[in-house]
Amino acid sequence: MFSLSDRNKQWIKGLGFLLSLVAVGFVATRFVQYWEELELSGLGAIDWIALAGLGLVYALISVFLGLAWWKMLLHLKPESEVEDDAVISPFWAVYAYGYSQIGKYLPGNVLHFAGRHVLGMAAGYRHARLIYSTILELALLLVSGLLLTLLLLPVLGLHHGLAALAYALVFVLVYVGLKLRSSIHLSHALALHSLFLLLTGILFVLVLALIDPAFDWSLRSAMLILAAYVLAWLIGMLTPGAPAGLGIREVVLLFLLGPIVNQSELLLAILLSRVVSLTGDLLFFAAAVIVKPKLLAGRWVHD
Repeated sequence: MFSLSDRNKQWIKGLGFLLSLVAVGFVATRFVQYWEELELSGLGAIDWIALAGLGLVYALISVFLGLAWWKMLLHLKPESEVEDDAVISPFWAVYAYGYSQIGKYLPGNVLHFAGRHVLGMAAGYRHARLIYSTILELALLLVSGLLLTLLLLPVLGLHHGLAALAYALVFVLVYVGLKLRSSIHLSHALALHSLFLLLTGILFVLVLALIDPAFDWSLRSAMLILAAYVLAWLIGMLTPGAPAGLGIREVVLLFLLGPIVNQSELLLAILLSRVVSLTGDLLFFAAAVIVKPKLLAGRWVHD
Protein backbone atom coordinates (compact mmCIF):
# COMPACT_ATOMS: atom_id res chain seq x y z
CA MET A 1 0.00 0.00 0.00
CA PHE A 2 1.26 3.46 -0.88
CA SER A 3 2.26 5.53 2.16
CA LEU A 4 3.94 8.88 2.62
CA SER A 5 7.22 9.16 4.47
CA ASP A 6 7.44 11.39 7.53
CA ARG A 7 9.49 13.88 5.52
CA ASN A 8 6.86 14.07 2.76
CA LYS A 9 4.14 14.53 5.36
CA GLN A 10 6.07 17.45 6.82
CA TRP A 11 6.44 18.95 3.33
CA ILE A 12 2.69 18.66 2.72
CA LYS A 13 1.84 20.24 6.08
CA GLY A 14 4.38 22.98 5.45
CA LEU A 15 2.90 23.66 2.02
CA GLY A 16 -0.58 23.83 3.50
CA PHE A 17 0.61 26.26 6.16
CA LEU A 18 2.28 28.39 3.46
CA LEU A 19 -0.94 28.42 1.43
CA SER A 20 -2.79 29.49 4.55
CA LEU A 21 -0.37 32.37 5.10
CA VAL A 22 -0.72 33.48 1.47
CA ALA A 23 -4.50 33.27 1.76
CA VAL A 24 -4.45 35.31 4.98
CA GLY A 25 -2.31 37.89 3.22
CA PHE A 26 -4.75 38.05 0.31
CA VAL A 27 -7.73 38.52 2.60
CA ALA A 28 -5.81 41.12 4.61
CA THR A 29 -5.16 43.17 1.44
CA ARG A 30 -8.87 43.03 0.66
CA PHE A 31 -9.63 44.31 4.14
CA VAL A 32 -7.20 47.19 3.65
CA GLN A 33 -8.72 47.93 0.26
CA TYR A 34 -12.29 48.05 1.62
CA TRP A 35 -11.51 49.23 5.16
CA GLU A 36 -13.29 52.57 4.79
CA GLU A 37 -16.43 50.77 3.63
CA LEU A 38 -16.46 48.30 6.53
CA GLU A 39 -19.03 49.60 8.95
CA LEU A 40 -17.92 48.08 12.24
CA SER A 41 -18.88 51.31 13.96
CA GLY A 42 -22.40 50.80 12.62
CA LEU A 43 -22.85 47.70 14.78
CA GLY A 44 -24.77 48.57 17.91
CA ALA A 45 -24.95 46.84 21.28
CA ILE A 46 -27.87 44.69 20.15
CA ASP A 47 -25.87 43.52 17.12
CA TRP A 48 -22.92 42.48 19.29
CA ILE A 49 -25.27 40.70 21.70
CA ALA A 50 -26.78 38.87 18.71
CA LEU A 51 -23.29 37.84 17.56
CA ALA A 52 -22.47 36.59 21.06
CA GLY A 53 -25.71 34.60 20.95
CA LEU A 54 -24.67 33.07 17.63
CA GLY A 55 -21.35 32.13 19.24
CA LEU A 56 -23.26 30.33 21.99
CA VAL A 57 -25.35 28.53 19.37
CA TYR A 58 -22.12 27.49 17.60
CA ALA A 59 -20.84 26.01 20.87
CA LEU A 60 -24.08 24.09 21.35
CA ILE A 61 -24.14 22.62 17.85
CA SER A 62 -20.48 21.62 18.21
CA VAL A 63 -21.82 18.96 20.57
CA PHE A 64 -23.09 17.19 17.44
CA LEU A 65 -19.47 16.66 16.36
CA GLY A 66 -18.62 15.06 19.70
CA LEU A 67 -21.66 12.79 19.50
CA ALA A 68 -20.76 11.83 15.93
CA TRP A 69 -17.26 10.84 17.10
CA TRP A 70 -18.83 8.74 19.87
CA LYS A 71 -20.98 6.99 17.27
CA MET A 72 -17.92 6.21 15.17
CA LEU A 73 -16.14 4.74 18.20
CA LEU A 74 -19.17 2.54 18.85
CA HIS A 75 -19.12 1.43 15.21
CA LEU A 76 -15.48 0.38 15.58
CA LYS A 77 -15.99 -1.61 18.80
CA PRO A 78 -15.29 -5.33 18.18
CA GLU A 79 -18.00 -7.73 19.33
CA SER A 80 -15.39 -9.70 21.28
CA GLU A 81 -14.26 -6.65 23.27
CA VAL A 82 -14.34 -7.15 27.03
CA GLU A 83 -14.50 -5.00 30.13
CA ASP A 84 -10.92 -3.71 29.91
CA ASP A 85 -11.98 -1.50 26.99
CA ALA A 86 -15.48 -0.54 28.09
CA VAL A 87 -17.82 1.62 26.07
CA ILE A 88 -17.29 5.29 26.90
CA SER A 89 -20.40 7.36 27.43
CA PRO A 90 -21.51 10.16 25.10
CA PHE A 91 -20.76 12.64 27.93
CA TRP A 92 -17.09 11.65 27.86
CA ALA A 93 -16.94 11.79 24.05
CA VAL A 94 -18.36 15.32 23.98
CA TYR A 95 -15.96 16.38 26.75
CA ALA A 96 -12.93 14.96 24.94
CA TYR A 97 -13.99 16.57 21.68
CA GLY A 98 -14.54 19.98 23.22
CA TYR A 99 -11.35 19.82 25.28
CA SER A 100 -9.18 18.98 22.28
CA GLN A 101 -10.97 20.92 19.53
CA ILE A 102 -9.25 24.18 20.47
CA GLY A 103 -6.02 22.62 19.15
CA LYS A 104 -7.17 23.15 15.56
CA TYR A 105 -6.17 26.81 15.86
CA LEU A 106 -2.50 25.87 16.27
CA PRO A 107 -0.25 25.53 13.19
CA GLY A 108 -0.53 22.15 11.53
CA ASN A 109 -4.32 21.69 11.66
CA VAL A 110 -3.83 18.27 13.27
CA LEU A 111 -3.27 18.93 16.98
CA HIS A 112 -6.97 18.59 17.80
CA PHE A 113 -6.82 15.05 16.39
CA ALA A 114 -3.67 14.34 18.38
CA GLY A 115 -5.17 15.71 21.59
CA ARG A 116 -8.30 13.62 21.16
CA HIS A 117 -6.12 10.56 20.51
CA VAL A 118 -4.23 11.09 23.77
CA LEU A 119 -7.46 11.50 25.73
CA GLY A 120 -8.87 8.38 24.12
CA MET A 121 -5.80 6.30 24.95
CA ALA A 122 -5.96 7.51 28.55
CA ALA A 123 -9.64 6.48 28.71
CA GLY A 124 -8.84 2.95 27.55
CA TYR A 125 -9.47 3.08 23.82
CA ARG A 126 -7.10 1.20 21.60
CA HIS A 127 -4.71 3.03 19.30
CA ALA A 128 -6.08 1.46 16.11
CA ARG A 129 -9.68 2.32 16.89
CA LEU A 130 -8.79 5.96 17.52
CA ILE A 131 -6.86 6.17 14.25
CA TYR A 132 -9.74 4.65 12.30
CA SER A 133 -12.21 6.99 14.02
CA THR A 134 -10.24 10.00 12.75
CA ILE A 135 -10.23 8.62 9.20
CA LEU A 136 -13.95 7.92 9.43
CA GLU A 137 -14.62 11.40 10.77
CA LEU A 138 -12.83 13.09 7.87
CA ALA A 139 -14.58 10.80 5.37
CA LEU A 140 -18.06 11.41 6.79
CA LEU A 141 -17.50 15.16 7.05
CA LEU A 142 -16.41 15.13 3.42
CA VAL A 143 -19.51 13.18 2.37
CA SER A 144 -21.80 15.39 4.47
CA GLY A 145 -20.29 18.55 3.01
CA LEU A 146 -20.41 17.32 -0.58
CA LEU A 147 -24.05 16.36 -0.17
CA LEU A 148 -24.86 19.89 0.99
CA THR A 149 -23.17 21.34 -2.09
CA LEU A 150 -26.16 19.97 -4.02
CA LEU A 151 -27.86 23.14 -2.77
CA LEU A 152 -25.64 25.01 -5.25
CA LEU A 153 -27.50 23.43 -8.18
CA PRO A 154 -29.67 26.57 -8.72
CA VAL A 155 -26.51 28.18 -10.12
CA LEU A 156 -26.83 25.73 -13.02
CA GLY A 157 -30.45 26.68 -13.57
CA LEU A 158 -32.23 24.09 -11.42
CA HIS A 159 -35.12 25.42 -9.32
CA HIS A 160 -34.07 25.85 -5.69
CA GLY A 161 -36.97 23.67 -4.54
CA LEU A 162 -35.79 20.82 -6.73
CA ALA A 163 -32.23 21.32 -5.47
CA ALA A 164 -33.43 20.99 -1.87
CA LEU A 165 -35.42 17.89 -2.81
CA ALA A 166 -32.39 16.40 -4.57
CA TYR A 167 -30.29 16.96 -1.44
CA ALA A 168 -32.92 15.34 0.79
CA LEU A 169 -33.30 12.30 -1.47
CA VAL A 170 -29.56 11.71 -1.90
CA PHE A 171 -29.02 12.16 1.85
CA VAL A 172 -31.69 9.54 2.63
CA LEU A 173 -30.14 7.12 0.12
CA VAL A 174 -26.67 7.52 1.63
CA TYR A 175 -28.07 7.28 5.17
CA VAL A 176 -29.97 4.07 4.42
CA GLY A 177 -27.02 2.67 2.47
CA LEU A 178 -24.70 3.19 5.45
CA LYS A 179 -27.24 1.61 7.77
CA LEU A 180 -27.70 -1.50 5.61
CA ARG A 181 -24.11 -1.98 4.44
CA SER A 182 -22.26 -0.84 7.54
CA SER A 183 -24.01 0.10 10.80
CA ILE A 184 -26.66 2.37 12.29
CA HIS A 185 -23.86 4.14 14.18
CA LEU A 186 -22.31 5.46 10.96
CA SER A 187 -25.72 6.54 9.70
CA HIS A 188 -26.23 8.51 12.90
CA ALA A 189 -22.75 10.04 12.58
CA LEU A 190 -23.54 11.15 9.03
CA ALA A 191 -26.78 12.75 10.22
CA LEU A 192 -25.01 14.55 13.08
CA HIS A 193 -22.27 15.87 10.78
CA SER A 194 -24.83 17.01 8.23
CA LEU A 195 -26.85 18.77 10.91
CA PHE A 196 -23.74 20.56 12.21
CA LEU A 197 -22.71 21.74 8.73
CA LEU A 198 -26.25 22.80 7.85
CA LEU A 199 -26.56 24.86 11.04
CA THR A 200 -23.12 26.48 10.65
CA GLY A 201 -24.16 27.52 7.15
CA ILE A 202 -27.36 29.01 8.56
CA LEU A 203 -25.29 30.90 11.16
CA PHE A 204 -23.23 32.47 8.35
CA VAL A 205 -26.43 33.48 6.54
CA LEU A 206 -27.67 35.10 9.78
CA VAL A 207 -24.38 36.99 10.22
CA LEU A 208 -24.66 38.33 6.68
CA ALA A 209 -28.30 39.27 7.25
CA LEU A 210 -27.35 41.05 10.47
CA ILE A 211 -24.92 43.44 8.78
CA ASP A 212 -26.70 43.86 5.44
CA PRO A 213 -30.08 45.63 5.74
CA ALA A 214 -30.71 44.96 2.04
CA PHE A 215 -30.07 41.23 2.38
CA ASP A 216 -32.05 39.08 -0.02
CA TRP A 217 -34.10 36.80 2.22
CA SER A 218 -35.23 34.57 -0.65
CA LEU A 219 -34.83 30.85 -0.07
CA ARG A 220 -32.74 30.50 -3.23
CA SER A 221 -30.26 33.13 -2.07
CA ALA A 222 -30.01 31.68 1.44
CA MET A 223 -29.42 28.18 0.03
CA LEU A 224 -26.60 29.35 -2.23
CA ILE A 225 -24.86 31.26 0.56
CA LEU A 226 -25.28 28.36 2.99
CA ALA A 227 -23.87 25.82 0.52
CA ALA A 228 -20.99 28.12 -0.43
CA TYR A 229 -20.05 28.49 3.24
CA VAL A 230 -20.14 24.72 3.79
CA LEU A 231 -17.93 24.16 0.73
CA ALA A 232 -15.46 26.80 1.96
CA TRP A 233 -15.48 25.24 5.45
CA LEU A 234 -14.80 21.82 3.95
CA ILE A 235 -11.87 23.01 1.84
CA GLY A 236 -10.39 24.80 4.84
CA MET A 237 -10.73 21.69 7.01
CA LEU A 238 -9.05 19.46 4.42
CA THR A 239 -6.10 21.81 3.80
CA PRO A 240 -3.14 20.37 5.76
CA GLY A 241 -1.22 22.87 7.84
CA ALA A 242 -3.92 25.57 7.79
CA PRO A 243 -4.99 26.23 11.41
CA ALA A 244 -8.80 25.88 11.48
CA GLY A 245 -8.74 26.53 7.73
CA LEU A 246 -7.58 30.09 8.43
CA GLY A 247 -7.33 32.11 5.23
CA ILE A 248 -8.37 29.21 2.99
CA ARG A 249 -12.04 29.39 3.99
CA GLU A 250 -12.05 33.16 3.56
CA VAL A 251 -10.52 33.09 0.07
CA VAL A 252 -12.97 30.43 -1.11
CA LEU A 253 -15.89 32.48 0.23
CA LEU A 254 -14.63 35.59 -1.55
CA PHE A 255 -14.36 33.61 -4.78
CA LEU A 256 -17.77 31.95 -4.51
CA LEU A 257 -19.85 34.81 -3.12
CA GLY A 258 -17.99 37.82 -4.54
CA PRO A 259 -20.22 38.00 -7.65
CA ILE A 260 -23.50 38.02 -5.68
CA VAL A 261 -22.71 39.82 -2.39
CA ASN A 262 -21.39 43.35 -1.90
CA GLN A 263 -17.63 43.05 -1.35
CA SER A 264 -17.36 45.17 1.79
CA GLU A 265 -20.32 43.48 3.47
CA LEU A 266 -19.02 40.05 2.49
CA LEU A 267 -15.64 40.83 4.04
CA LEU A 268 -17.28 42.02 7.24
CA ALA A 269 -19.49 38.92 7.35
CA ILE A 270 -16.41 36.69 6.88
CA LEU A 271 -14.62 38.48 9.73
CA LEU A 272 -17.59 38.30 12.08
CA SER A 273 -18.30 34.66 11.24
CA ARG A 274 -14.75 33.88 12.38
CA VAL A 275 -15.48 35.73 15.61
CA VAL A 276 -18.64 33.66 16.05
CA SER A 277 -16.90 30.31 15.44
CA LEU A 278 -13.92 31.22 17.66
CA THR A 279 -16.30 32.30 20.43
CA GLY A 280 -18.18 29.02 20.06
CA ASP A 281 -15.03 26.92 20.22
CA LEU A 282 -13.83 28.81 23.32
CA LEU A 283 -17.20 28.28 25.03
CA PHE A 284 -17.12 24.60 24.08
CA PHE A 285 -13.61 24.31 25.54
CA ALA A 286 -14.64 26.18 28.71
CA ALA A 287 -17.58 23.83 29.20
CA ALA A 288 -15.26 20.84 28.80
CA VAL A 289 -12.90 22.27 31.43
CA ILE A 290 -15.81 22.75 33.83
CA VAL A 291 -17.04 19.14 33.55
CA LYS A 292 -13.54 17.64 33.65
CA PRO A 293 -13.40 17.30 37.49
CA LYS A 294 -16.67 15.32 37.46
CA LEU A 295 -15.25 12.98 34.82
CA LEU A 296 -12.04 12.49 36.78
CA ALA A 297 -14.12 11.73 39.85
CA GLY A 298 -15.61 8.81 37.98
CA ARG A 299 -18.91 10.30 36.89
CA TRP A 300 -20.31 10.10 33.32
CA VAL A 301 -17.53 7.78 32.17
CA HIS A 302 -19.25 4.50 31.47
CA ASP A 303 -22.72 3.70 30.22
